[in-house]
Amino acid sequence: YYYIGDSAPSTTDLSQWTTTNYTTLKGKNAGTYKIWYFAKAPSSAYLDSTPTYIEVEIDKAVPIITKPRSRTLDSDPEEQVIITPGVPVVEDINGTFYYSIADGPSAGDAPEVNEWSSLVSEIKKKDPGVYYIWWKFIPTDTVNYYSYEPSTERVLISQIIDSNRIPETRFI
Repeated sequence: YYYIGDSAPSTTDLSQWTTTNYTTLKGKNAGTYKIWYFAKAPSSAYLDSTPTYIEVEIDKAVPIITKPRSRTLDSDPEEQVIITPGVPVVEDINGTFYYSIADGPSAGDAPEVNEWSSLVSEIKKKDPGVYYIWWKFIPTDTVNYYSYEPSTERVLISQIIDSNRIPETRFI
């Protein structure tokens, strides 16, 4: 007989125990489970075994995602979204991607809590330069899935050179 729980139920009432089909025992969420088991004596001439347990660990899963990607862009008078959004690959894993921009020659430290946005449409720039986009993914179900720690994507916006302008040449 088998049972999942913190303590074994009475062996005189077998209604909470399952029989030898231990494959029906299922943990629903990530965590540690005690699987209790004992052998029922075939007759009153024998004693039942004492209920004993083993601990089984169900670990969190890593959600499969397509991470956000930087876009190849040229400078523009209008601000433009500079990153393609991330998406969960498996349909039943819901969650939210968060984004933040760091200007400058390095990504620096991860942004503070209030500096993240779930709207990729807010991650815009227009001027040429190097930008670092911080991103992270937090699943809705944090009991069974790990979150992605903040990571960065480097974005380069190139300077448009006016092709009609001939560079000035000086002769010495």
